[in-house]
Amino acid sequence: MTDFHRNIFYYYSGFQQPDQDRERQLENNTTKSLINTLEFCNPKVSIKFLAWLGITTKEPAKFELQKVTIGEGKIRTRSQLLLLGLVPHKEDSVLCFELKGPVAGVSCPDAWIYGDDYVVLLESKVSGSLEANQMQCHYQKLKVDTKKNPRYEVRTWAEVHQFFAGILPELSGKDEWIVKQFTKYMEWNSMTEFIGVEQGIFDYFVTHDDEDSRRWVRDVIRCIPLQKKSKPACKPSIHSTRITTWARFA
Repeated sequence: MTDFHRNIFYYYSGFQQPDQDRERQLENNTTKSLINTLEFCNPKVSIKFLAWLGITTKEPAKFELQKVTIGEGKIRTRSQLLLLGLVPHKEDSVLCFELKGPVAGVSCPDAWIYGDDYVVLLESKVSGSLEANQMQCHYQKLKVDTKKNPRYEVRTWAEVHQFFAGILPELSGKDEWIVKQFTKYMEWNSMTEFIGVEQGIFDYFVTHDDEDSRRWVRDVIRCIPLQKKSKPACKPSIHSTRITTWARFA
C-alpha cells in the first residue's frame, strides 16, 4: 500500500485544505525539496544540475530559500547569471513581456543557487504561469547596475524529474536514496510525464485511503488518455483499461 508520508519530502496537508492554500504549500515545499536534494547530496549532483542549466563550475554551490537578495556585491562579481523559471507546463510560460522594462514593487525569489562565478535566481510554479512584473523584478536583481544581461530559461518540473531520474544509475548510498525520494515525491504529486501505473493505484480502490491518495489516482488516470494520444500505435494495457473504467469512482 502506498504511504506518501514515509517519503522525507512529502508533507501533511491537513484535512480538506483549500485548493489555493494547498497549491501554495506544495509550491514552497517542492522548491525546498529541490534545494535540499541539491544541498545534502554530494556536490557532484549540484554540479551536474548546474551543467544541465548551462552553468560551468567545479565548486560546491551555496543555497538560499525565499531571500530577497544575496547581496549586490556577490551578484555583481559573477559572470554567469541565470533567471530560472520552473513551471508545470512550458507552453503556459513563454515570455510575452520585456524583462528589461520598468518594474513596480519588490520581489522575493523562491531560491538562490550561487557559487564561485555564477548566480541562479529561481522562481517556481506548480500551477499557473510566471507573472510578468515578478519576473521583471527578479531580472533587475540579477542585472543590478551592470551592463551584463542575465540569461533566462524556463524548465518544467517534468524535465527536472527526467534529469534526476537520468543520473540515478550513477549514484549510490545516501545520494541515490535522496534522489529516489525526490523523484518519487514528484511522481506522487503528478509533476512528471506519464510513467506508468503503480500497484498503489489499484490498492486505492480497495482501501480508499485518504484525500492525497484520491488526488494521486485522479491525476494518473487523467494522464492515461494523453499518453495514448501521443503514442497511437500502443495498445492500452489491461491495467490501463481497468483503471480508466474505474476512474469514475476516484
